[in-house]
Amino acid sequence: MSDRSRLRLVVLQVLVASILLTLLGRLAYLQIDQGAAYRNAASANRIRSVVTPAARGIVLDDRGVPLISNRTALVVSVNRSVLRTAPHHGREVLQRLATIIGVPAAELTSAITPCGERLADGTRISPKECWNGSPYQPVPVKEYASERADETDRVLTIEEHAEDFTGVTASYQAVRQYPQKSLASHVLGYLGPLSKDNLADPKYKELPAGSQIGRVGLEAAYDDPLRGTSGVQKLVVDKDGNVTGTLNTLDARAGDDLVLSLDAGVQKVAEDALQAGILQARGQYDKTNNRNYVAPNGAVVVQEVDTGRIVAMASYPSYDPTLFVGKVLTKDYVA
Repeated sequence: MSDRSRLRLVVLQVLVASILLTLLGRLAYLQIDQGAAYRNAASANRIRSVVTPAARGIVLDDRGVPLISNRTALVVSVNRSVLRTAPHHGREVLQRLATIIGVPAAELTSAITPCGERLADGTRISPKECWNGSPYQPVPVKEYASERADETDRVLTIEEHAEDFTGVTASYQAVRQYPQKSLASHVLGYLGPLSKDNLADPKYKELPAGSQIGRVGLEAAYDDPLRGTSGVQKLVVDKDGNVTGTLNTLDARAGDDLVLSLDAGVQKVAEDALQAGILQARGQYDKTNNRNYVAPNGAVVVQEVDTGRIVAMASYPSYDPTLFVGKVLTKDYVA
């Protein structure tokens, strides 16, 4: 063998050794140094969380009169991950469900399909019609007042014939209620769904999309203690997204109750007096502007002299926070 050939062979051997050493070094880095991180990432990739909202705390006046409470409603929900295990991906189940609750099957299909996914025929769903929560979270598709026995009895047949309604549940859940209607509504506030803008706030990062949070008033100011702690069920899924088991379950803890210094009786007197005063002012003639006074709005604050506590806070015009329970209609929001 010539010296030139021998040199080429040495260079080739060095090159092959360098490549092998590089690969072995990379393998050692991934297996030893980064092994734990990749194991955690792989584990997290096969675990999905299902969140059960806790019952929200109630709000009382200084005498124990409920200003905000919870009522029981019958809610029909569809768990898409379970529904997909039924024959034909649950199309027949949705057809049977549509007949019972009076919602078209096509609308139910859109409602339980996660935003960003297409339907089986390739149709893209409008952001207003799709589900913006976890695909493993049961999707509420219909709500019934518990006192409507004629409706609830019919819907409860879903539970009686569970074998025909794979992935569908009908259960009683707590829904926000304002017993005094518009009384102190500006103080109490109302709830609204968690938006994309809220997700940037660290205190909302653990909440699933679609959760109800306080928007204004006391519902917003005391949102965290009123909300309580949601229950979490961790599900194990395979590569196709099918549920294969349950890792663990954490029960929900109800929110704390809030007692105010407001007196519901005094609040009612203040609001009635304020409304009467504004209506009276509108009937008086304004000589400066040559027309009746406009008197568009007004406010009253009643304070206890000795302690400084607020007994009543009235504002006019007012609104009924019950309108914001569930999905508020556009005409009501504009009004």
